[in-house]
Amino acid sequence: MEKQAAIITGASDGIERLLHPVALDGWNTSHIDLKRELLILFFILSFAVLCYLTIISNYFVSDDFSLIERVVQQGMFYSWGESHGGFLRPIIILSYLIDYKFWNLNPVGYHLTNIIFHAIAAYALYIISCNLMDKARYQNGRALSFLAACLFVALPCHSESVSWIAGRTDVIATAFGFMATAVFFFIMRRGSLFLSGLALLLFSLAILTKESIIVLPFIWFLLYVYCWRVENARPSNCSLITLGLACFLLIG
Repeated sequence: MEKQAAIITGASDGIERLLHPVALDGWNTSHIDLKRELLILFFILSFAVLCYLTIISNYFVSDDFSLIERVVQQGMFYSWGESHGGFLRPIIILSYLIDYKFWNLNPVGYHLTNIIFHAIAAYALYIISCNLMDKARYQNGRALSFLAACLFVALPCHSESVSWIAGRTDVIATAFGFMATAVFFFIMRRGSLFLSGLALLLFSLAILTKESIIVLPFIWFLLYVYCWRVENARPSNCSLITLGLACFLLIG
């Protein structure tokens, strides 16, 4: 066990030195190096493509055929107002329409869409983890966050949602939800009505992708309480209250 712990510590130290000029201490939003952050995003995206390289050329399976056919025929109003089995998921329908516009019935483009959103979710998770590690004053937090993002990309439990075109609801909803949560951390660091609006927009996109994301504001509340207790200081209030009220009105 001690040997394994030493290997993990050594690996995290090496990655920390590698990422030191890339990741920002404390994620100060006024000093973000966009080029370096894009480099991290590009690496995570490349890793995601590598992990799912074998499925990119796979053809449609199962519900893919009927789902895409109905979306193409009925457009944005597919499944709206049906007496049974209908979902209000316009973002998913829009994603199919965009894929069909650019790729027609070539499944490669549909698979690439799933992989890209999966990589975006992993990068957003990296930002969330960096903020949590920073607040907890955890040593090598940025390197561990990077490893966590890579692990998230490669976890076998995600393979069905990423590989199955009709299963992209979880992938896209997770991406928007994680991005909204990453913005939420920025709001706690420096309150901004613009950031509150951005977080609300991302949350709206997530909830229009899959209904289960409705629990996200409650998770934000728990994160707020945790950060308050760790830092022994209340984060910016005005923007958080505005965001909370907006989420409440949206859910209601």
